[in-house]
Amino acid sequence: MEQKGSSTRMASKPEARITVIVNGLRQQPEIMAYRAAMAFLAVVMALYVVAAPYTKVEESFNVQAMHDMLFHGLDVSQYDHFEFPGVVPRTFVGALMVSAISWPFLVAMKAVGLSLVDQKWVMLHFVSFLFHSTFWTSRPLPNTFALVLTNAGVASYLDHLQTRSATFPRATTAWLTLALIVFRSELVLLAAALFVVEVLVSRRTPPCAIPSWILFALVSAIGPLALTLAVDSYFWQTPWMWPELHVLLFNTVANQSHRWGTSPWYAYFAAHLPKLLLGALPWALVGTSTGRRNGHARSLALVAVAYVGLYSFLPHKETRFIIYVVPLLNAVAAMGAVRVLDTAPAWRRVVAINIAVSLAVSLAVSLAFAAVSAWNYPGGDLMRCLVAPDSRPACAWAARVPTGASVHVDVPVAQTGFSRFLESPALLYSKQENLTVAERHGRFEYLAVMHHIWVREEEHGELVGCVPCYKGVIRPWTRRERQNGDETVLGGWIKVAPCMCIVRADPKGVDAATGVDDGVATA
Repeated sequence: MEQKGSSTRMASKPEARITVIVNGLRQQPEIMAYRAAMAFLAVVMALYVVAAPYTKVEESFNVQAMHDMLFHGLDVSQYDHFEFPGVVPRTFVGALMVSAISWPFLVAMKAVGLSLVDQKWVMLHFVSFLFHSTFWTSRPLPNTFALVLTNAGVASYLDHLQTRSATFPRATTAWLTLALIVFRSELVLLAAALFVVEVLVSRRTPPCAIPSWILFALVSAIGPLALTLAVDSYFWQTPWMWPELHVLLFNTVANQSHRWGTSPWYAYFAAHLPKLLLGALPWALVGTSTGRRNGHARSLALVAVAYVGLYSFLPHKETRFIIYVVPLLNAVAAMGAVRVLDTAPAWRRVVAINIAVSLAVSLAVSLAFAAVSAWNYPGGDLMRCLVAPDSRPACAWAARVPTGASVHVDVPVAQTGFSRFLESPALLYSKQENLTVAERHGRFEYLAVMHHIWVREEEHGELVGCVPCYKGVIRPWTRRERQNGDETVLGGWIKVAPCMCIVRADPKGVDAATGVDDGVATA
């Protein structure tokens, strides 16, 4: 009888567990919705990484550093940055963190016998996926590393608003100090904007707390400063190396960033912020307009506007410089949506539908951006074909490049996706700059070059093969828009054309060629 009773109890355990699970789901639907949303975001991030695994010039330092750390270890003599240091030094701290997390995965791939080429290809994706937030996941920028830290600081500040504490959260100060000392010095503007709004506008923290806040910020800077000095002095092989100080002096004090283009003062507000916020923009405006009954939203919006406004004084503008305000404005948008739902119960269903539509529109536009981005890294596509001709039918031409051949990688190719993750031990690569046409054809067997530069150079050498890149979109109201003869339309709306090519060098055909390649000289 005891055995039978025991069997009965054991048989009932699965049913009891199912009942507990079902009851838990009914009692906590918001938890399941949150987990589903996080899983969905993870899938979207993975799609972005697969669609655009390559990096451009702004991200090249960190991606090269991660490659060298993973495949050369502490042998810094083989690191890429000694040959191509860039305009200003950058910190190795972010690359070191990602490489340390990724290293066990690389060891596992080596243990199962994966080839070096395949190891590098997989690791390029793996290190990209270890970053933060949707498309920026695969962008190994200092701004991306800083965004992780500023998000932690903003989260602490939101907790402070929720608890109605009268003391500015020290965690916020510590996270922002770490971010601005190591990765992006301009974040001092965000930290200052937060504190000024906290003291002078919201008046949650009394003015007498200012000296203690400054003192704590200075103390908080000691650890990050020691970290960057130790790490970067070693990898740069230069004593007392503080990269972000060099960046601050170059971009702000010397105001040299304008060499990469300028935009009007209102560009961030008119173009960059709408592109970043998408469907959240109208709800952020709603959250700001209900400021009297929603003081937290007004404070957060004021911080974001103050930061972007101050940063607008620099003439050179890029979206990545202001991505830190997106979480703030998303929180404002959420507060605005909740406020409308609470104050208009009769319209609750209509408001909920509008919220769902804005999210759907944001997702659709974001995926459209990803589709375009997939065709915007021709340098990476070209070198992937060269190292793996059998990776897809469009790369079959690359099998004509023999093992052991020397390949010169032109600057435009290097700036649009090529990295050491895409190198093969079977080929010899060079990124030497400022060579004449004759020198490139005379020293190397094959050239990786931009198509229109090759045409301008009178098509010296034999064209082996090309990869296409993005050339614009066909707008719905101009379906009969005329295309150039070499353009192809994909999906009915994305125009692509041959962009980066492999050319077999012809030293005899360029004896009379002189001068430096314009594409190199102006890069």
